[in-house]
Amino acid sequence: MDTPMLKIPRPWRAALLLFLTVSALSAATITDTDGYVYRDAKVIQVEPDGLRVEYAQGVAKIPFEKMPATLREKYHIDAGRAYVYRDSLAHPQNETTSPTGGLTIQPAAPTSAGQPRPPAKPGSSQGSAASAGPSRPAYPWPPLPLPNTDKSIFHLLSLIAMALLSFSLYFLPSWFGLKKKSCLAIFLVNFFLGWTLIGWVVALVWALIRKPGEEIEAQKNAPTVKLILAIFLGLNLCSAFANYFWGDQIYQMLKAMQEKQATLQAAPR
Repeated sequence: MDTPMLKIPRPWRAALLLFLTVSALSAATITDTDGYVYRDAKVIQVEPDGLRVEYAQGVAKIPFEKMPATLREKYHIDAGRAYVYRDSLAHPQNETTSPTGGLTIQPAAPTSAGQPRPPAKPGSSQGSAASAGPSRPAYPWPPLPLPNTDKSIFHLLSLIAMALLSFSLYFLPSWFGLKKKSCLAIFLVNFFLGWTLIGWVVALVWALIRKPGEEIEAQKNAPTVKLILAIFLGLNLCSAFANYFWGDQIYQMLKAMQEKQATLQAAPR
């Protein structure tokens, strides 16, 4: 008895092959000025005084003193800005603006009108809190990740591959259900409930169940579902291109919205 094999449609084969190729090419090897090698390194965060990378042995931060000149130029690491950033971390009370992107650090509020706060005693909780690091605005959301400054063709291909792969996996039940009479209902379940994973599994099982003679009437709603899937695929690819070409502008816009919201929340009522 032959073992049934899962047949992957050609568009998904191409998307999977492109994703694997870009993933293999995007892995880099970074060697610092001391000769230490970070294999399969990926930059996960750009900081004013270095890079935070994820590599084969874990996560580490490469300070700007140990970064090669080409790497510092690629990520726009400036030595003067790095020292200012470190000084702001060591002495947060002397800084009013964070060099990481313009986030305002609120100074300590006085205990009463016209009277400054008394100095903290050695070993007190206030002194330990001040030496622990800079204060941060109380955002009700996590901070925005820094935009990727890599404008290479490999980064663009990786974004396109991720868009194709995510679209293909999410709407896989809708693709398999195109030959069923209830293809439109399968698509609606996939679209509205696929994010719950249970809805995605239900839609996939529904699409794979075949009844005798069902494929004869399958062409009624299939063109409509194909058109909707094509529109969604175009929008998904447009988002990948927007992230590549206008990622910095989108980051600045979202950051300005966060700062405005935080200012409104911190204002006295």
